[in-house]
Amino acid sequence: RQMCIRDRDEAARSPAVQLFVDRARAADSEFRLTETNAAAVVEIVRRLDGLPLAEEIVAARSAAFTPAELLESIERGTGVLRSKDASLPDRQRTVHNLLSWSEGLLAEAERVTLRRLAVFAGPFTLAQAQVAGSGADAEPDSIPDHVWSLVDHSIVLADPSAGGTRYRMLDLVRRFTEQRLVDSGEELDTALRVGRMFVAEVGPQHPSSRQWISAVGEELDSIRNVIRWLCLSDVPAATDVAGELAVVVMRYLEGVQAYRVAIDEARSWLEMLPGRPVRVALLAALAMLYLRADEVETARELAEEASGLQAKVGAPEWAQFSAARALGEVANRSGQPDEAVAIATRALSSEPGARARARLYSMLGRALALQGQLEDSLRAYQGELDACVELGDDILTTWAQTNVAEMALRLGRVEEAASHQRACLTLATTLGQPVYVAYSAIVAARLSGRDEPALVVRLLTKAVDVLDDARHSLYADDAQEVAQLLHEARDTLGEEEYGHSTRQARGMGLEQLAHEANERLLHVLAETGGE
Repeated sequence: RQMCIRDRDEAARSPAVQLFVDRARAADSEFRLTETNAAAVVEIVRRLDGLPLAEEIVAARSAAFTPAELLESIERGTGVLRSKDASLPDRQRTVHNLLSWSEGLLAEAERVTLRRLAVFAGPFTLAQAQVAGSGADAEPDSIPDHVWSLVDHSIVLADPSAGGTRYRMLDLVRRFTEQRLVDSGEELDTALRVGRMFVAEVGPQHPSSRQWISAVGEELDSIRNVIRWLCLSDVPAATDVAGELAVVVMRYLEGVQAYRVAIDEARSWLEMLPGRPVRVALLAALAMLYLRADEVETARELAEEASGLQAKVGAPEWAQFSAARALGEVANRSGQPDEAVAIATRALSSEPGARARARLYSMLGRALALQGQLEDSLRAYQGELDACVELGDDILTTWAQTNVAEMALRLGRVEEAASHQRACLTLATTLGQPVYVAYSAIVAARLSGRDEPALVVRLLTKAVDVLDDARHSLYADDAQEVAQLLHEARDTLGEEEYGHSTRQARGMGLEQLAHEANERLLHVLAETGGE
């Protein structure tokens, strides 16, 4: 692990890092914070939550271990957090003893609440603490008093904010209390209560609105932790909740366009979840992620497995058409639009809900476009957009807007295309979705025509780089059109000017790309008399 000089110097100004370095130097006079060890030192301090006693104990080992070796030991457990200084009181000779001593000062009911709070890997609200802490031996109304007592004992920290106070435990404290939770045998019941609470708050039945994205992002660490606890069980109720929360995380990661992270996480969860109905939704969602990465055969295998499993065990109500949609999208990517049209038509005839209707119309619109039925494709995409608006799903609406814009552009409806693409860009910028910013830049470049070749090169070059970074692949016909536009711009500009425009593009940030695309779309709207 290495860190540049500027970052190293910035880290050195942190009081917690300074404390570690001072104590390490007391053990080894040659110790220095360097580019090589700074990242490990910063991570050690983070893992220890800047707790002075813990830092002193670990830093004292610097004469025998490098920071990287100390960090590895911390990651394996808390065994390294043991002082050899016999002059210290017993409770201060290890962090574990210190925490045990602190725990011993608590009333029994407070100790019960403390260990149950270990299911939260991130900050939590008082209402969430009531869910985790309650049970046959504890009424929800008693939990706030317990939490406030834990704050008074400095075991739980309170973080006031404009949105209301949230509470959190230091990482060391949480790892200590996790073991207490396991020893009590309450881990499954606690995780299941909290898991059901998260499903009610942000589960798959909720639209992916801006508020939903914000809420999931705030709870993401804790949701992942609850999934981990629930996946350790073979109780169907627990694995079903784990699967629903896994779909939530996948949908969130897809929404923020962290596709590879979503794929890796979904793969790990599939290994732990048995053949329950919720697995159908997880398989179908994973198939769609692989399609975004243009790994069509892997997507096909997953979609077929989802469809086969659904035939045996069914699918959740909110995911009845997920396998069909995945199969249809695989057909589109495989050059079989007739099959996709048949799948979409059959599914739509059963009058699905707004979310399924939006996804199916999207798949149908693409299939009709591949067949050359552009007017019908536009109507399908408009049906997708209407369903998204009805649902109140901002993520799906972003995609629907760009689909309508694309088809309007192909039909020569320039004002309509620019208007919908700008709506897409506005949402994408607000939600932090680089892929849709890139799509907006591509449409803006296509609308620029041949009069502004330098702008075309900047928009397309940066857009392609953004898509590559996101591991997102264009359809073959879209990729061919981008290549053709760049080829024409190169012929117009000449090699020197083309190279200059390319270098300008590579120096642009996403915000500048969005700005240039927006300015171009506004210009088109002004020329055509649009908004």
